[in-house]
Amino acid sequence: MKKLLLLFIFIGSCVTGFSQTANPTATLQLTLTCTGGTGNRSGIAFNPNQQLYYSVNAGSSGYPIETYDVGGNLVSTTTQSFDYRGCWWNPNTNTLEGNGYSSNGIWIQNLNASFYPLNSGINDVPSTSGPDPQSCGDYDYNNDEIIYHNSGTLYIHDRATNTMITSMPITGLPVATSNLNWTGVAYTGIPGMEIGVYDYINQAFYFIDRTTGAYAYTCQLPGTAPVPNYLRMGFENECVWLFNGTTLTWYGYNVMNQCVSTASSLTETVCASYLSPAGNTYTTTGMYYDTIPNAAGCDSIITIDLTVQNTSNSLTETACSSYLSPAGNTYTTSGMYYDTITNAAGCDSIITIDLTIIPNNIDNTVTQNGSQLYANQLVAAYQWIDCDNGNTPIPGAINQFYEVTTSGNYAVEITYGGCTDTSACMFVDLTGITELEAGFNMYPNPVNGTLNLEHDFNSIDICIKSMSGQLVLNKEGAKKTIDVSELVPGAYFVEVTNGKNKWTRLLIKK
Repeated sequence: MKKLLLLFIFIGSCVTGFSQTANPTATLQLTLTCTGGTGNRSGIAFNPNQQLYYSVNAGSSGYPIETYDVGGNLVSTTTQSFDYRGCWWNPNTNTLEGNGYSSNGIWIQNLNASFYPLNSGINDVPSTSGPDPQSCGDYDYNNDEIIYHNSGTLYIHDRATNTMITSMPITGLPVATSNLNWTGVAYTGIPGMEIGVYDYINQAFYFIDRTTGAYAYTCQLPGTAPVPNYLRMGFENECVWLFNGTTLTWYGYNVMNQCVSTASSLTETVCASYLSPAGNTYTTTGMYYDTIPNAAGCDSIITIDLTVQNTSNSLTETACSSYLSPAGNTYTTSGMYYDTITNAAGCDSIITIDLTIIPNNIDNTVTQNGSQLYANQLVAAYQWIDCDNGNTPIPGAINQFYEVTTSGNYAVEITYGGCTDTSACMFVDLTGITELEAGFNMYPNPVNGTLNLEHDFNSIDICIKSMSGQLVLNKEGAKKTIDVSELVPGAYFVEVTNGKNKWTRLLIKK
């Protein structure tokens, strides 16, 4: 399934299909007359989808929040339920939001099916504040940040937490910063002139560079424009809005020019990355919106439906000695490896392999003594196999030694230290081996303490030797038992002699 990344591009205005530049002289575009409440209206927002304006009143959660159509007609009023200061429409979430007095945080107003406010909402980011209790924020929809202004200094906060990211003084103004409405601020979205402040002494709107805080441009308002020194200011739909507290009226002055933009769409499929017409590089599947200048010098907005077909996967593997990867690479040391194979789309499938290599320290040699086979690896798990029968495991043959009963080829599979290895097949020929005939036997084998001897002789000579042939124990007489508890655990040869008769057995001491 393709992942949709919806990047809303509203450059300054909330009216889609237009790009903007600054006006040298503002014109009155619309008025909104309020009813009830006080003269301290503090914020205004515009819903571009429903073409509705919203007005909020600072000072009490019981004051009204009002809704107007684009003709300036009042269509709804209700209790706002939050002591607003700033107010904005968030195009990224399609919600009506604002910041509150002091540490009241960020509020999302509930709306009905007609997008008129209800007298309820959600305190989305509680117990947070702007730089001053009266600060009226505006929303930077391109960066998902809140812009505040307080007495000549700009503050940029993270929308998700309402915590400050950075601050900067406004520089280069043609007037003193004391001329400015000290709580109000505007986000225009015009590159290099993204922020606006109002000079209530000279009735001028100043554009400010968001990155540096430097003054960029002036738009002069008419001499009849209201002159609020705090609160009573907002910015929406290309207009700076100023509130007359005596007439309870918002005045919207257009400070930006429009030009018609164009739109087109692309459907692209790539393996790894895609370079868009605007020079952006995208590496994941999704819907993207690119903006380039059209022939008229306005915005050409390109919708890109992009599918990236590279895939990735991860494996955690443990192997003895070496590991053969899906791409056919052999790794002999532990580590993180990256394998690349071709997926069903013909693109790269990158496999991350978390590999642990276990050293193979198994001694896979076997010693033969007559009809007995002995695995030289101590303290392991064993399974003897019949090489002449397709390497079939021999039922019950799971000890360190194996007593062969039929001539043939045999091997042992040894598991030790997390690894498994198999010995070479060894041929055992029982022809001429008479030790299997009746006359002598010993048990248990393996043995821990007492070894029982089974024979009918009056006297025997018993020699127990190490695998290297060193004599470690010698007994004579008609003994039926021998205490071998002092022997070191391991494998030994037991040689029993009675006159001309001699038996050799392999003994495992536990």
